Amino acid sequence: VGLGPAMKKIILLFVLAVFFTAPARSATPLVDTAWIKDHIGKPNVIFLNVRGSAGVFRAGHIPGAHCLPFQGNLGSDGRFKSPEFLRQRFPGSASNVVCYCGSGITAAHNVLAMRIAGLEEPILYPGSWSEWIVDPNRPRVP
Repeated sequence: VGLGPAMKKIILLFVLAVFFTAPARSATPLVDTAWIKDHIGKPNVIFLNVRGSAGVFRAGHIPGAHCLPFQGNLGSDGRFKSPEFLRQRFPGSASNVVCYCGSGITAAHNVLAMRIAGLEEPILYPGSWSEWIVDPNRPRVP
């Protein structure tokens, strides 16, 4: 049994109503190297380097960054830890947190973990460390 013209019209109107009245979801805020350089040392901005270990962090990072490896978001079963645990793990207001990693991929893991924790969408620096170190004039530690 096919749908009659009246039912097709109702379905179309429903789909259009949902599409045009659903609240828009903003995308994750993204920043570039110029933004990062302008915000290094500002007390209201927290840089989170999510690369895998303290050794990698010591090998180089954006000045003022904190080492918060993405693996700490996961339990031994490979699933995200509880929202309560994740809320305690992340510092400050998410609106002033910038996540970066080696190439922009694992930083997205911390973005998702912060959303699971019920925090605001943090900022993502997709160019991450691999973009940052291209210019030898950009500040870095060490």
